Amino acid sequence: MTSEKYRIGWNCSMVPEEIIYAAGLMPKRAPQIRLDGGRSSEFMAANFSALAKGCLDNLIDGKHGLQGMVLTPSCTSSEFVFDAVNNEKLVDFLFMLDVPRKRNAESVSFLSAQLRRLAASLERCFNTQISYDQLRDAIELFNSIRAQLDLLKDCLYKGEISGSTFYDLAIMTASVDKREALNKLQEVTASLKLQAGIHAGGKKILLLGSPLQSRALILEIEKRSGRIVLDDTCAAGTYMGYPVSAEGDLFDNLAYAYLNSRLCSRMESKTDRINHVSALLDSCDFDGVIYNLAKFRVCDCYDSVMLKEELFGERTSPHFMVVENDNRSELNAATQTKIETFMELI
Repeated sequence: MTSEKYRIGWNCSMVPEEIIYAAGLMPKRAPQIRLDGGRSSEFMAANFSALAKGCLDNLIDGKHGLQGMVLTPSCTSSEFVFDAVNNEKLVDFLFMLDVPRKRNAESVSFLSAQLRRLAASLERCFNTQISYDQLRDAIELFNSIRAQLDLLKDCLYKGEISGSTFYDLAIMTASVDKREALNKLQEVTASLKLQAGIHAGGKKILLLGSPLQSRALILEIEKRSGRIVLDDTCAAGTYMGYPVSAEGDLFDNLAYAYLNSRLCSRMESKTDRINHVSALLDSCDFDGVIYNLAKFRVCDCYDSVMLKEELFGERTSPHFMVVENDNRSELNAATQTKIETFMELI
């Protein structure tokens, strides 16, 4: 089995990390923060997704020590990331996982075949083997992590943990060895039993939109007496999704679970997306809804406008605001002012 010193990056929560882990490799969320002086603009036009540019900036920077990268076509810009990484030979292993948007038997079969291709490619590149038992053990480990994250989501809802702390824990889980992550999550959930309601005050906020690449936005909300009650971004709140069955055809199980647990703007039809966000709104008496929009991410640009028109046009409460950002590690002054004004109004 290959050493876990080999880190395989991924850019989208639709990538089943279980397969990478079962190969004896370390799956790691590839940072997508735009870097000052980053070279992504050499490969992409000005109006390309800020997330894709941030991903490429970090891959070129190379400080995160990734030996491989698994991309998904989460937006058109991902194809340019793939081409740039391939042409510049930035990693030893590069794979584009084609994820269908539909949820039916054909889609599950298609994604299952893609996952088998991913597994075979990892085996060839890193001279390793993914056995049934190894993949089953990985699935069971990840399911244990999912259970801990679900407990933390409940703690977030009840005010036993802050939104920024929840975000940090989710990012940690996506960035370190999974057994280390599980141990840390178990320690945190055990300690939270002594902190009932410690973060329960403040204006209740639902966070939607593009995956956050730093906690700067959440910290600004909390600074203005806001409290994230539900985080519906794939960087934290929907990361890992539903449990995966550890019996039967494991690749089919992974395909089914991942396809049916993603409720993001790329994976959902207009009707399903409206129904999903409507259900979130009905789950709590929110004071405000903040939509984080990574600049030029097309699917979220449409989603933010569609939700505003379909769900918030006739509503007087909760208030809805879109925060567009260039995916930097810090918020600019204009965004800080916009959040301050919004929090004062709600």
